[in-house]
Order: sequence, then C-alpha cells, then structure tokens
Amino acid sequence: MPAGSPQPANPIVKVAVAVAGTLAAMAANQLLEKGWGAVFGERPPSEKMSKQSAKAVKAEKKSAKKDGATKQEIAEISDPMDDFPVWKVALWTVLSGVAIQGLRLLAERGAQKGAAKLVTRRPRPNRG
Repeated sequence: MPAGSPQPANPIVKVAVAVAGTLAAMAANQLLEKGWGAVFGERPPSEKMSKQSAKAVKAEKKSAKKDGATKQEIAEISDPMDDFPVWKVALWTVLSGVAIQGLRLLAERGAQKGAAKLVTRRPRPNRG
C-alpha cells in the first residue's frame, strides 16, 4: 500500500489487497517480458537474466580452466550482459518500474473497494 492511503481495518480486506497486488505485479511482469520479446526478439535485461548470465559465465570459466585454457583465454570469456546497450537497460528499468507499480496500485485499490463492499455490514432495511 502507498504511504498516504489508509490501511484497511478488516483482515479479510488486508489479505485481498495483498493478494491482488502480488498477482497484478506478477501478471504485469509476464506481460512486459512477452512484449519485450515481441518487440526486440530477446529476453529483457532484468535482474533475473543478469544473475543467470553471471552464473553461466562463471561456470564457463570454471570448465575452461578445467580443460586447460590459458589465463588469457579465460579472461576473454565475457558476460553477454556487458554487451547489452545501456538505453535498453534504462528502458526496461523505467517500463518495469512504472508499469508494474501502476498496475499493482490499481489492483490493490480495486480489491480494497470490492472486498470492503462484500465484507461490510449493511443496515436492515427500514420496514416501517
């Protein structure tokens, strides 16, 4: 929840808001990754990709060392993430931050309003 908005009082509403925010963030991330792949034809420069790339380079250097490669040959093995253009990394950072946070916020607000409506008591109708 954003710092300025009040916390819901009902625990059911709190859970619904948290679940909606998490699901919206996951869905937005998946959508962004598929859109990035459609536009650029490659995986986005996300944190996950960066970690996987570093792990693969480390394993490649280790296997090259076992195979008897020279220090120069091992030093020539580079991380493909280092060759990624800076503008693409910046674009991904902005898109993922803004889009995911925006969709998460919308989902949380909608869930809070919807769950609060379902959970709150309504007064009995006046049957005068």
